[in-house]
Amino acid sequence: MNIIKDHIAPGRRNRPSTNPSSSRYKKIIPPKYITIHNAWSPWDAKGLNNYQKGDAAAARPASWHLSVCDRFIVQGIPFGETAWHAGDYVNVSNPGTGNTESIGIEICDFYDRNAGRNDQARYLKAEAHSVELVAYLIKSVPSLLPFPECVVPHAKWRPASGCPSRILGRKDGWEHYIEEIREVLNAQSEPSNRLPKVLRTVGVEIDGKMHPTLRGYYLDIGRTTLPMLDVGRILGAEVSGHGDHIKIRTRRI
Repeated sequence: MNIIKDHIAPGRRNRPSTNPSSSRYKKIIPPKYITIHNAWSPWDAKGLNNYQKGDAAAARPASWHLSVCDRFIVQGIPFGETAWHAGDYVNVSNPGTGNTESIGIEICDFYDRNAGRNDQARYLKAEAHSVELVAYLIKSVPSLLPFPECVVPHAKWRPASGCPSRILGRKDGWEHYIEEIREVLNAQSEPSNRLPKVLRTVGVEIDGKMHPTLRGYYLDIGRTTLPMLDVGRILGAEVSGHGDHIKIRTRRI
C-alpha cells in the first residue's frame, strides 16, 4: 500500500499534538478506531491534503490523518496524534474519543459546488480505494479494536453530521461498505479495480420498455466496468434520467 507522507507542519493549530499551546501537546494515543468521512470537496487526495496544510484549515481548526482518492493516498498527520475531524468535543481542551483515538479518513468525492453534483464515477473508485486502505490499516495497526468494531462512520461521534453521507445515504450502504472490507481482509491477495458491490438498484428503460436484466449503475464488459450512462452513449443512444430510473432511446436513421 503506497501512502504518501506529506504532514501538516509541526506547531500548527490543526496539528495539536505538536502545538505547545494545545492541551494535546505531546499526547500520543495509539488509535483504536478508523473513522470514515466523505470530503464534499472538488480536490483529489493531494489537493485535499494541501488544504489541511493551509491557513484556512488551521484557523477552523480542521485536520485528519489520511486523504484517499481514486489514485492517491496522502497522510497529513501521523497515527496516534490528535486530529480535529470527529467533532466529538466539548471544546478543544476536552476532545472526545473520535478525535483522540481514531484515524480519520477523508474519501474524495470531487464535488462541484457550482454544478451541485459530484463526479460519481471517480468517487466510487475512491471509495473502493478506501476499502483497500482500511483493510491494510486493520492488518498493520495493532492497536485497533477487532474488526468490524474498529471501523466507524463519522456519525458515530457526531450523529447530526450524517457523515459519510454518500455511503450512509445508500440503502444498507454502511453494511455493504463493511462487507467489502471483510472480503478484502479474507482475500488471499490484494484485489485491484474494485467497485462497491452494491450501489443503488436502478431501472433501465430501453425504447419505452423496462429491461428485465439490466439493473444497476454499472455494466461489466469482460474486465472493464462502465457506468450504464456511459454504455448507452458509447453505443450511440440518447440517454436521460437519473437516480432510480435511466432511459435509453436508440437512435434510428
